[in-house]
Amino acid sequence: MKKSIMALIALSMFSLPAMAVDIQIKTEAQDNVNYNTVVPQITIILPDYSKRKVPVMLYPVQKNGTWGFIDENGSIAYEPQFQQAGEFSEGLAPVKNNNKWGYIDNKNGYVIPLEFAEAGKFSEGIAVARTSKLYGYIDKKGEYNISPQFEDARPFSEGMAAVKVNGKWGFINRAGNIAIDPVYLKEPTGFKNGMTAVVSDKDTYTFIDKLGNNTINTKYAQVDSFNDGLAPVKNADGLWGFIDKTGTYIIPATFAEAKMFSDGLAPVKINEKWGYIDKTGNIVIEPQFDTADSFIKGLARVNGSDTMSSYIDAKGKLVWNK
Repeated sequence: MKKSIMALIALSMFSLPAMAVDIQIKTEAQDNVNYNTVVPQITIILPDYSKRKVPVMLYPVQKNGTWGFIDENGSIAYEPQFQQAGEFSEGLAPVKNNNKWGYIDNKNGYVIPLEFAEAGKFSEGIAVARTSKLYGYIDKKGEYNISPQFEDARPFSEGMAAVKVNGKWGFINRAGNIAIDPVYLKEPTGFKNGMTAVVSDKDTYTFIDKLGNNTINTKYAQVDSFNDGLAPVKNADGLWGFIDKTGTYIIPATFAEAKMFSDGLAPVKINEKWGYIDKTGNIVIEPQFDTADSFIKGLARVNGSDTMSSYIDAKGKLVWNK
């Protein structure tokens, strides 16, 4: 019987994943066998793999005219060394050096060489890029997935991307085919929550669905994207508020400016300073900044300028200010 038990323990241990782990074995004598043999009760306690550290999010920062990246704690991940830098998305960030754009990952440096005249962030596995006059979409190997053919282009969102053809904006699908005809005068906001804002006439915005049908008939002087179920809109009086997908104001139009919600917070401008509100319209970070961007995975850029960057966390605490 003892040999059988030891064999069972050995089999259990060698069946674990091939990685270094701490295994604790607790034994407790338990007389639960009919023929009066005492068999130890065995409990194997495995580590909680759900708490294993995943790759960190990095954020672009500018110092003395060059760009680098910090992590969520404000520690330098890439020393300032780039002419320009974009946001990390899907594990990659566009960076510019020697007047060409390429991509870095969050630890190993360049993964797509500096070869593009322009390059945007990755979304749904591809990114806007151009090597000459026209824009297309590249994959994470730097190869064109949708060939350069557009006068201008924006990232994919919910399977659709805004593109400019013959001076007007429309939308393509993931195959690169026109899904909504290019008839709009200004750049759309991009699809969020199944809708996007477009300008078709008289310099006012309205919302359409993925078939190009109007979803909210009210027209607005200016808008930003839907996110977290709300969109910031500017009314005829020049004030900003937030509407839901029916066009109903959830947060009244009382702000001088506003940007979209992200991570449950939205930047708003009050008395010439920017702060942040929650989805009930309550101020959670007091207006104190000259500029403010939406949060990206826990941090938001504030007081941005041509020579420096600052980041705050969701409580308004400065994480980076150099």
